[in-house]
Amino acid sequence: MKIRIPVLIVLAMMAHLTLKADVFLKQKRYTGAYQMMGTSQPAEEVIETIWLAEDRIATSSDKQSMLILMDRGLRVLIDHEEKTYTEIPLDMSKMAETDEEAQAMQQMMNTLMQMNVTVRPTGKTRQIGQWKCHQYIQTLETAMGNMNFEL
Repeated sequence: MKIRIPVLIVLAMMAHLTLKADVFLKQKRYTGAYQMMGTSQPAEEVIETIWLAEDRIATSSDKQSMLILMDRGLRVLIDHEEKTYTEIPLDMSKMAETDEEAQAMQQMMNTLMQMNVTVRPTGKTRQIGQWKCHQYIQTLETAMGNMNFEL
């Protein structure tokens, strides 16, 4: 799977961490066709808007939106096509009914969250506006599969 993320988005996210101000981003996200867990997904290009605040994140596209509310420990997924929303606790163990289920869920999440990230320069450069940009390939290896990001 290949995803293109403009370098400016990465820089804006890093700036947000140091400035503690709300940041608005608009990006075009391209995902190449891929297969995961026996399901084929076609290539997709989506325009997303992203708001970053000190304790909240909101992303929105034509099909869906997601809110991460750190102060409430909650993630809200909104499906615009189905006109539904789902609230998911950030602490997944809160969804368990017993301590054993909570431990099993935590172990599963720990396994799923293990990842290895590598970034390598391609040597390619491109002028975007007034900036001379350098292209990088980021590889993310997870239990769910590998993903390549073009930055």
